[in-house]
Order: sequence, then structure tokens, then C-alpha cells
Amino acid sequence: MRMLARRVEAGALLSLDRDQAGGVPAHGLLALTLGEGAAVALPAKIAGLWCPLGGRVQIATPDGQFQIRAGAICVSDSERPVEVSMGVGGTCVALLASQSAWAQIAVISDRTRDAPPVLFPAVHGVGGDLGQRLLRLAQDAAQEDGKRPWPAWRMLWLSQTLQDLQAEFAPLVARCPGRTAARKRQVFLRLQRVRHHVTTNPRIEFDIPQLARMANYSPWHFIKVFHAVFGEAPYAYLMRCRVEHARRLIEQGALAVGEAARAAGFESRATFSRAFRQRFSTSASELRRASTATYGTEPEASIPEVTKKAAG
Repeated sequence: MRMLARRVEAGALLSLDRDQAGGVPAHGLLALTLGEGAAVALPAKIAGLWCPLGGRVQIATPDGQFQIRAGAICVSDSERPVEVSMGVGGTCVALLASQSAWAQIAVISDRTRDAPPVLFPAVHGVGGDLGQRLLRLAQDAAQEDGKRPWPAWRMLWLSQTLQDLQAEFAPLVARCPGRTAARKRQVFLRLQRVRHHVTTNPRIEFDIPQLARMANYSPWHFIKVFHAVFGEAPYAYLMRCRVEHARRLIEQGALAVGEAARAAGFESRATFSRAFRQRFSTSASELRRASTATYGTEPEASIPEVTKKAAG
């Protein structure tokens, strides 16, 4: 398997949908480094690992948009076109490939029997070391210019990294209905797509039929399978994401408690207060006072920010 490499310079836009000559290879990977203010438009059918090394990265799909910072890595949904833009004061490294290419990489590791061999959309909390190693990998690929296959040890490292990144999904996949491992993975992919969408867009108004359609289920079946796999109902998960998003806004200190509640999708202050205390065993006002005393205030982002995937 070969890897190509490209750098998207500061302020430039790379559209892989139109730029076929320098696009994602059919049976390989494309490593990208994005400079400050750079942007990439990625078509559907490509799954990407996006790892900011500083600053904020905005990830937008037809369903919504969110931000991640250094210390997180996003696996973009291969069934949705994606636009990724690098903010001020940072860089981002990305690895892009088709799901079939990712599967070829995954099976190199002898640990794949207990882990999913495809990439599922999610935001993972990772250490800074992984981002630096991915950057060195992209730099090495740029020097080699795709002229020869990757050394076996690099492929093994990348394969094991994928397994470690998604190890938490293995027991969830096992809970999915299906007679074969492949069928279970396909069911989980549909469910995880919905959960990832809710996690990264908590303030958007959802209804169960809408989420069920995303997973290609009837509402009743969707609720049943989602609860069996993730251990909570879809609405309970949505409320948890909203209250955790509100907590982040309050900790940043730029919004009043009521404004943070509305920004997180709560229409009722009473509902928010009850959900917040139930989740964190304290009131939002108490948290705001403590955060202001400790950190002061800082400007608030205009869209949800995800620094670590919500626990299942």
C-alpha cells in the first residue's frame, strides 16, 4: 500500500471532489497537513482521521458543524461529505482513505479478531504524542512521494493505532444484532453515526423519527436497539450531551447560565437546572461562580466544541 502526501498552505482550499489528480488514491492513503486558515472539502465514501496540533479545527457536514482542539482526534463519517477548516494559530494533520483501504490496514494487526476492522465516526480524546507521530508520518510520506510501498513496521504501527483508537467499540459491536461479525459492524456503524451526530450537534432540535431514519430503523426498533447497545435511550443520551455542552459553556465563563442553557438546546430553565444537578450534583450557578473565580472569562466559540467523545 502506498501513501501520498500534500500540504494545504495557509488560507488555501483543497477540493478533493474536483482535484482528482491529487486526490485520495483508490487503494492507499493520502496524508494532509493543513496550515493556518486552510480548508479541505472531502467527498463521501472517504473516511478521515483529523488531528489538530494547535488551534481549533472546524468540521462541517450537511447535518451540522462542530470544533475540536489539540488533544482530540476526529474520525469523519465516510457516508457524508465533509468540509474541514483550520482556525487561527494552529495546524492539523489528516489521514484519508476509503473504508476498504482502512480495512486492509486494520487486518495487518493480529489484534483485529477482537476489534472492528473499519473506522466508525467519533471524536476521541488522545494525547499530543499521537498527533506528533502522525505529523512525522505525513512528513516521511511527503519525502518518499509515494514512489515505493511503506515499510512493514509503519503499516503495523498504523494498524495497531487504529485498533487502540477504537478498542472501546468492540464490546458495543458485540451487543449489536446480527449473525455474523460483518453484520454486527454494519448495524453498529448505523447506530454510531446517529450517536456521533448527537454528540457533536447537541443543541439542534431532534426527534426520534428523524434519528431513526438516520439509522434506517423504525422509531420503535431504533429505541430498542440503541438502548441495548449503548445502555441508555436515545433521548437520555441527547439530554446528557446537552447538559455536558452547557457545562463547557459555563466553565468558559462567557455566557450567563440561562444563555448557556439555551445555547445547549434547553428551552426550559427548570428542565436544564434539574438535569444539570442530576448529572453533576451541583447547580449551574455554583459552577459558574467557581469557574469565574478560578479561570476568569474567555471568548466563547459560536458552535459546539468537542474535546473528547462522550462516554457510552
